[in-house]
Amino acid sequence: MKFASRSSLVRSQIDSKNPTISSRFAFRAAACAILIPLLCGSFLAAQAVPQRPPLAEIQPLPEGSSSNSSSELTVEELLLQGNKQLEEKLYFSAIETFTTCLEKEPQNTRALSGRARAYKESGETEKAQVDEKQLQALNAASSTNSAATSAPNSAASSAATSGTATASAVSTSDKTPSAKEDAAAQSPSIQTPDESIPQTAAELAAQLMARGDFQAAIVQFNIALKENPNQADLISERAGCYLFLTKWDKAKADIAQALKLNPNLASAYARQAQLENHNKNYTQAIVNAGRSTTLNPKQSLAYAVRAMTFSQMKQTQQAIKDAETAVANDPTSAVAYYTRALLTLTQKNDKALNDLTKATELAPKFLEPYLPLAQLYADRLKWDKCVDVLTKCVRENPKNIEAYRLRADLYFLLTRYGEALRDANTMVELQPKSPAVYAFRVKMLIALKREREAYQDCIRGLSIDPKYAPLYSARSCLYMFREQYQYGIADATKALTLDPNCASAYVNRGACYAALEKYPQAQADLLKATALSPKDRDAWRNLGSVYMYLSKYQQAITCYTKSINIDPRFASVYWDRGCAYRMLGKFDLATRDLGIAQALGYSKQ
Repeated sequence: MKFASRSSLVRSQIDSKNPTISSRFAFRAAACAILIPLLCGSFLAAQAVPQRPPLAEIQPLPEGSSSNSSSELTVEELLLQGNKQLEEKLYFSAIETFTTCLEKEPQNTRALSGRARAYKESGETEKAQVDEKQLQALNAASSTNSAATSAPNSAASSAATSGTATASAVSTSDKTPSAKEDAAAQSPSIQTPDESIPQTAAELAAQLMARGDFQAAIVQFNIALKENPNQADLISERAGCYLFLTKWDKAKADIAQALKLNPNLASAYARQAQLENHNKNYTQAIVNAGRSTTLNPKQSLAYAVRAMTFSQMKQTQQAIKDAETAVANDPTSAVAYYTRALLTLTQKNDKALNDLTKATELAPKFLEPYLPLAQLYADRLKWDKCVDVLTKCVRENPKNIEAYRLRADLYFLLTRYGEALRDANTMVELQPKSPAVYAFRVKMLIALKREREAYQDCIRGLSIDPKYAPLYSARSCLYMFREQYQYGIADATKALTLDPNCASAYVNRGACYAALEKYPQAQADLLKATALSPKDRDAWRNLGSVYMYLSKYQQAITCYTKSINIDPRFASVYWDRGCAYRMLGKFDLATRDLGIAQALGYSKQ
């Protein structure tokens, strides 16, 4: 049996070997439930770093083991890893791997060649050409150096061999231009400004908005509106950017201004429907979406918004019909594909996966599709694909803290703690005044046995906000890991004083009570945790372990079963339930569960 803190630390005396990766990874199906309001951007509205459901267990790295951080790999190991990612078509992960290699050896031609290929395959032809030119320059310099160093050291033979060296140099020089020509012929030609660069601020704004770069689009819309302040369509589009950035008041003002300038502007009514959807005025959202489609039957956004609204009203068939129309009306709309994907996530086919992939290709800076796409790959146990999706998310959103948090969570779940910490460090750099980022980083530091730094992060975060409950909960977890259970109980109690609904604090305090063999108090806390967070597999599992110590085996089985229902791949809970069945003399069921646990990779030590 194991008692797991809500921040995923386990007391060593109670804990045993971690289950396999497949049993540990889950963004949780509940995550998809909160994706419905994302069309209006409400996912990013709650706070800078939303709290994520952490794992039940973190096993600190054994001494001498590797965190698999790419920064700790040798150049040769990085090259092998990058080439493997290329073979598996994990182009965005390959780009990051080869970039890390080039940070170690800036003139490594194999890394440059690999990154150029990855850029080309991922559609970033200009970056590929930059790498190819640098590669050609390095090859040319290498050829020159080779010719120059071929002169013999012997003075007696220098005269006789100088001609050979010169001939060799001339031969190499003659061959170099043709090699360059071949490389140039193979690489895509550079587009002219007329072909690739919008000529006006309005055109550039539209392009940026289509890619999901809403903040940059607003800057260009502002420039365009200085020249034409009464352009209702530009004001309406800017309102759309504000909506996706959750700047509701600015969006509302722009929509009102656009409709004042042009009462028959279809896009403005579609934006108004988005705003009403966010405000949960579903009837009015449908009315405004209807006005938009009446004015412009091809208005894709209006159908997408109405689809999401019907979905929230449990009118699934009408929602799917509108989503299909949204895609048909504008096959280049990432929002349309994203909307349709959300409505088909539960289907046992590739439709949602294809739609989400298409959405990320059309609008790579549009953050919302990445999480459900990564979840789909995780459900299929395709971990490399999952990492690749979130790596692309980070590359396309280098200043977006949520992108790093998503990938850090995945690295953490895969026990790649060094890489998780790297992303957590970037989060701190992006928002050094946010207590949430320090609370987030604490669990990575503890997993890496860097307890002093974890404690310092708690202190830093609390100096910013002394009333931030998750930091007290995180520190209680640290105290539990260090077997300072009374301090852990005190900090968890402090967290609950500040936030009586902080479920993680109940789990942490319950684990500390259990470690002190105060099972009635542990039971009370864990019951409260399950009431506050009924989809928390960790709380149910810990509560089951408490019942085991209290010899309440049937109740323990009930709790373990609930934990398994939440995450059917949670291997070690099968083992725990098998032990409970054995205590009740139900040996057939015990043998079944113990076998499942072992099949999932769990072994009792």
